[in-house]
Amino acid sequence: TECEGHLNRIDFHIHTVETASDSSGFNFDIEVLKDYVEGAHLAAIAITNHNGFYRDNYDQVSKALDIAVFPGAEINVTKLSGFGHVIIVADPADIDDFASGMATLAGECPGSSDHMSWERVVELFPKIMAHHTPLQKEQETRLGHTFSYTKHNWLRRPGSSQCQKMAR
Repeated sequence: TECEGHLNRIDFHIHTVETASDSSGFNFDIEVLKDYVEGAHLAAIAITNHNGFYRDNYDQVSKALDIAVFPGAEINVTKLSGFGHVIIVADPADIDDFASGMATLAGECPGSSDHMSWERVVELFPKIMAHHTPLQKEQETRLGHTFSYTKHNWLRRPGSSQCQKMAR
């Protein structure tokens, strides 16, 4: 492909909204995010606030940055003792389905220590399981969760035929 040989820097863990899980006093500033993205030479980010998705905020960030911005969330998922965090990232083309699932999740897990089973996450986001390979399913059995992906040209800006280049 024309992207072969290119490595991209992607930050899949960006918070943009203060939630019950964040320390108080969190203030999002789009200019600070722009400086970070430019200084780190990022090709993409995912907005992954705790147990919530804020469409207006996502739209604001997507319009302000000249890189790919993925909708996502950092979800409190039940484990043997307590809970842990799993980051899920959606294809921007599926944002409406993702937002719908996140609205349900946010209603079921409003507090900083609320959590849900991985099975419930899969019920809310069935596309998570749609692209797993047998190896990924085996890893899920051992680890309790895994990451899924689909092959898309996510790192291309709309209307662009070129890969995001990292050299500056």
